[in-house]
Amino acid sequence: MAGIKINNLVKAFGNVFAVKNLSLEIKDKSFMVLLGPSGCGKTTTLRCIAGLEKPDGGEIYIDNKLVNDVLPKDRDVAMVFQNYALYPHMSVFDNLAFPLKMRKIPKDQQKEKIAQVAELLGIEHLLDRKPRQLSGGEAQRVALGRAIVRNPKVFLMDEPLSNLDAKLRLYMRSELKKLQKKLSITTIYVTHDQVEAMTMADEIAIMDHGVLKQVSAPREIYNHPKNVFVASFIGSPPMNLISCSFVEKGKTAYLDAGAFSLPISDELRGIVKEKMTNTELFMGIRPEDILVKKEKGIKGEVDVIEPLGAEFVVHLCVGEQILLAMLPKSAGFTDISPGDIVFIEFNLNNLHIFDKKTGETII
Repeated sequence: MAGIKINNLVKAFGNVFAVKNLSLEIKDKSFMVLLGPSGCGKTTTLRCIAGLEKPDGGEIYIDNKLVNDVLPKDRDVAMVFQNYALYPHMSVFDNLAFPLKMRKIPKDQQKEKIAQVAELLGIEHLLDRKPRQLSGGEAQRVALGRAIVRNPKVFLMDEPLSNLDAKLRLYMRSELKKLQKKLSITTIYVTHDQVEAMTMADEIAIMDHGVLKQVSAPREIYNHPKNVFVASFIGSPPMNLISCSFVEKGKTAYLDAGAFSLPISDELRGIVKEKMTNTELFMGIRPEDILVKKEKGIKGEVDVIEPLGAEFVVHLCVGEQILLAMLPKSAGFTDISPGDIVFIEFNLNNLHIFDKKTGETII
């Protein structure tokens, strides 16, 4: 198997930079997810690793070997596409056999490898069918099988589940993760879906406008985002970002958000003063870290209620800002309605503060 190392990767299309000086290391046998909005450069990065795009700068190493000038077919990587890319005139068996034929593998070994992969993926009964006779989930498993049968060093997957319905996507997420662990193949998986990233990845690399914003394990990214972009991109509903100012009066300091102010400790005061570029900040609080009460706290008006089964999201007007609170049914607020006045309190143990000018995390 193989690890992958990318040093200062640059790729431009005309005057537009799709990838800007990206450096990233993917450990051997790990599952790395490239996550970000459409157009952030994640697919371009994947295609550069595959050799389908030639970088304008930087270096790509696979298994400690520089591959910038190595042809795609010689990189020993297998790519799984969003649209499956199956040959419509071939049977499932022939689709699976195609990469083996290209490598001139003897026919008896082809049959043996295909039988093993078909059993692994549960597609033995599909081998005589044509792609048009397959469901979305079946076609995706065949596409995976065609990648697996080559026994590559690296799997590259570009939004492979995006064409599946929600129920099948949920099933295939767990199947893909189990399969990757069973095969112990280094995998890079591209998606814009944070749920896929959080549930499948060993590490997530978040990109925006061609720039790498953070690389961490899923829980670390959720609990300790390094900047405003990551904080707002990860989480459903997203983190509340509240515009505020850092104010000192005598021996006390607080964050002034207009409609309310939040006193801060001497320790936090020192950290903020050391790291901020000016007094304009964002405070960040996850919806699940907002406690809604019927008295005492920051006053808010219920704007919208979104029932989600075991929990519900409440949109609250606090001054000129809308804050989202995630409440379990057990919270006892199932009887509130739009227009009701409530009071909120923040879990200050999970408060985040960002520099508004740089977007970087202060705490």
